[in-house]
Amino acid sequence: MNISEITQSQWWPLIKDGSVILAALIGGSWAFFRVLAERTFRAALIIGITYLTKPVAGVHLVHLDVTLTNRSKTRLRAKVCREAGWAFDDGTERLRHSCGLQIKQIQLPERPGPIGIDWFEGPHLAAIGGLSQS
Repeated sequence: MNISEITQSQWWPLIKDGSVILAALIGGSWAFFRVLAERTFRAALIIGITYLTKPVAGVHLVHLDVTLTNRSKTRLRAKVCREAGWAFDDGTERLRHSCGLQIKQIQLPERPGPIGIDWFEGPHLAAIGGLSQS
């Protein structure tokens, strides 16, 4: 059979089936890449921090408001509080809670000027009395 011998009634099912297959491929590809982008490439957790400082008796009081927002369709779970052991321990930082917040005092050097601060350990950080560091 030659292509020129195929009648219009024989072409129609081929065109219809081909368009359904093409639509399924396009739709499936779009859905796959959308799921991949939402669960892989986009940050699942957004951490927002706002602060308010107020000088009181020569020191600055700082109020921190930390907001955690799940922006993806991935379920986020935190480790529960541990009384014995650590929820996170990398040798330098140890936390009993997954969402622990370490608050430290920055001790400025006697000479003014820029200083580098490593939040987890360093000469310019000191623990605040009465606050647990875990």
